Amino acid sequence: MQPIDRFVVEEYLLDVLLFFNGCRKECALYMASLPVPFRYEYLMAETIFSQLLLLPQAPFKPIYYTLVIIDLCKALPGAFPAVVAGAVRALFDRIADLDMECRTRLILWFSHHLANFQFTWPWEEWAYVIDLPKWAPKRVFVQEVLEREVRLSYWEKIKQSIENAVGLDELLPLKGGSNFKYRAEDGQESSPQHALSKDLNSMVKGKVTVHEIVLWVEEKVVAVHGFKCALEVVIQTLLDIGSKSFTHLITVMERYGNVIAKMCPDQESK
Repeated sequence: MQPIDRFVVEEYLLDVLLFFNGCRKECALYMASLPVPFRYEYLMAETIFSQLLLLPQAPFKPIYYTLVIIDLCKALPGAFPAVVAGAVRALFDRIADLDMECRTRLILWFSHHLANFQFTWPWEEWAYVIDLPKWAPKRVFVQEVLEREVRLSYWEKIKQSIENAVGLDELLPLKGGSNFKYRAEDGQESSPQHALSKDLNSMVKGKVTVHEIVLWVEEKVVAVHGFKCALEVVIQTLLDIGSKSFTHLITVMERYGNVIAKMCPDQESK
């Protein structure tokens, strides 16, 4: 590529990013189909990353560049993903020289990008970072990417994605779980609330209607134990049922969120 060709193509790419800000699909479409006789995927990746990592701040929101890169990978599956992977490796090799703000942006972008591609990455290439000091930039980068991946998915999924990288699971955050107030220990229920929570759990799993649960709450819980106890049992139990994954939580709240809404008609109870 001649210097003048490089300059013209880069200006075109910057113009497309500017004029299609907010229309990421159109942006990716135009970027992937410039009428030039040579391959320019590397220049395209370099231009996008130069904008994403521009200091003091990127021209547009980082999510815009993230989505454009995702769409380009889908539009040019035979070429662009490999170019992006090469860019990531090049930036990782120079991570110690990057400004801290750039490192943070790169971590946020990379974890989000992998979340859109089944968290697939050859982590075994970076397994050696486990032997570096805890403060080493490369080790910190890998650790923070894994932490954010866990937030975007769940612990077991990310553990599975790095199973080929020996020792890298040490950098995973501690496996979390729900802090459920009414969890029965040793199979024994220690209070009436434990029994109520168990009954509600059975009703939810039996797909009982919202109306039936509301009646049960009013007659069996509020009337006997009071409103505060009823609210705590309902919220604790529903959140515990949904704690397995984000999908579980969305499902249970879509199905039974109205139970809480009907229990809390005024601002104070909400």
